[in-house]
Parts: sequence; C-alpha cells; structure tokens
Amino acid sequence: MNTYYAYLIETLTNTHVGIGAEQVGIVDNLIQRDPVTRIPVFYSSSLKGALRDHLTTRKNGAITDNLISGIFGKEYDQAAKTKDERKTSPGNVIFFEARLLTLPLRSTRKVFYHCTCRAVLKDYCSALLQFFPGEKSDLEEIIKWLNNLSEIKNFIVFDDADIQKLEIEDYQHQADEVKTLSKELSKIFDRFLKVPQSNLALFNDDIFRSICDNGMPVIARNKLDEKGESENLFYDEILPRRSVLWFVLGLMDKIYQYDYEKFEATILDTNIVQFGGNYTIGYGFSKIERLTPQRAQEETHES
Repeated sequence: MNTYYAYLIETLTNTHVGIGAEQVGIVDNLIQRDPVTRIPVFYSSSLKGALRDHLTTRKNGAITDNLISGIFGKEYDQAAKTKDERKTSPGNVIFFEARLLTLPLRSTRKVFYHCTCRAVLKDYCSALLQFFPGEKSDLEEIIKWLNNLSEIKNFIVFDDADIQKLEIEDYQHQADEVKTLSKELSKIFDRFLKVPQSNLALFNDDIFRSICDNGMPVIARNKLDEKGESENLFYDEILPRRSVLWFVLGLMDKIYQYDYEKFEATILDTNIVQFGGNYTIGYGFSKIERLTPQRAQEETHES
C-alpha cells in the first residue's frame, strides 16, 4: 500500500539546481525546468539526492545507515566484504519532482508579490486530487473558481492596492477591480497556498510562462585560478529566494512508517535543507513545511 505526503519548499536564499550540462549561449548554467511548460522544477533525482545528503550529515542514534538505506535505497558498496553486502537495493519512498507554485516578483507597491498563474494552480490542485481524495471538495472548489475566472490580461491581485498605479515586473494592472474571495474559499486558499492573499498575484498563463522561461535572475560570477586571479566570468541562472515549490513523497510499505516519521522530523525540525550547488556561497538554503491534507490515498502496490 502506498501512503502519500505533500510538502512545500520555500527558498530562503537564491537557489541553483542546475541541469548539469554545458550550455551554448549567454547563460552558462541554467536551472532545471519542466520540458513542456518551461516552468522551474527540482527533478526527482535532485530532490532525493539533497534530502539524502541532509540525512547523511545528521546521522546519530535515531538516523542510522539502515534507516537511510530503507528510505533512499542502498548504494553499491565496493568495500563491503560479501557480494550480498555490496549489492544495491531500492528504497521504500517514491520521490516525485518539486514543481513551482509561486514566484516572487518585484512590484511598485510592495517589495514583491507571490505570483503564480491559473495553469500552475490547476495543475497543483489536480495533482493533489489524485493523491488526496479526502480533499476533493476543497480542491474542486479552487478548480471551479479558476475555471469561472474571466480572462486575465496581465495579472490580478487580491488586496486593496491602488490598482491604477500597480505594476509587477513591468506589467501594469489592467483589471477594473480587485478580485475577492468568499470567506470559505479564502480559507481553502490559505490552507493550500500558505501565502497571504494580500501578497498574492495571479498572472496571465502565457505571461507567467514567459517570465519563468526567459525572466529568471542571472548572477555573474568570477572564476579564479590557483593564484586567486580572475580567469573568466560566467553566469548562473537562479531561482530567487522566497520562491515556493511543492512535492509529494510516497511511502510504499507501512513497515517503514516509524523510519519515515524520523526522516520527516529531521527535514522539518532542522529548519534548513540545502538544494542544488554552491553551498559555500549560500545558495539553496530552504525550509520545508508539511501540508496537512485530510486523508492520503492508499493504493495497492504490485511488484
């Protein structure tokens, strides 16, 4: 039986989870993206590797090699004495990729808005519906509201800002009024997005995809030689701090429930988990928060 758990990642510092290949173009190191939508993601392998490293560096009486192997799988150990000890084995947790939920974009009225679009929210709610059928009524309520929403020219907001003068990322607010949510729908948004509505902006799908594909920040870095002298300039694309992503983990065997709870406590209670490269210059420091859907779907897993 598979049991699923959902989480949010908020990047506390600029983050570079790269594609691991040389690029031909202005930007040397690009971030990972969904190949279809071009919206930033953390691939499953990158997410799994970061969480495994996080646990490995925190081994103690509770976090043991056996627990790590049970969660993530056992890697080939050439130094082991016997063939059985050397062989690999899969872990008991399914790691799904982390997908972008909101992106911080600068504005003329606030430091930034948490920005997303209708397509991203519908994808988020539809995916959660598959894993958490107990949330069907609430998630379908969000999808229904999104489907009934009139065309978004640039973006809409949910606070009382001076919309005639409001700009976000050089796009001007063009709606006639600020959108409002019913009291019940507002509670649903708060529970699933964890973002204050006064700081939420919903963009036109095409504009948001364009920003995600072509408008990510790029930082110039200087590569030094062995003598500490400048060798060449290179450019890293980053996911900016205060970005929010979501992901799902699936526990395949309840016999590992206790180990899973210790694993989860470690990634949640230590406050900071590091994703991607450039640890020593402060990239990728993030916090993870557990979403609390009413009931996770359990499905038979056939080997």
